[in-house]
Amino acid sequence: MPIHAYKCLKCGFENDELIRSSADTPTQCPSCNSEMYERQVSAHGGIQGNFGTVPKRGAGSYKRK
Repeated sequence: MPIHAYKCLKCGFENDELIRSSADTPTQCPSCNSEMYERQVSAHGGIQGNFGTVPKRGAGSYKRK
């Protein structure tokens, strides 16, 4: 289920909306009821980094001698 960012061009209200189907697409600003409530372009989110699979020394049953 995608979450989309919306912004009202009239009052500036910003909100994230959970869209399950096309029927869930908002048409009015929840703050001022303006029909100038538009979906914003957003980048794909995610986790970045270098994550290793070797546990820390002495953790659990993993022990080096």
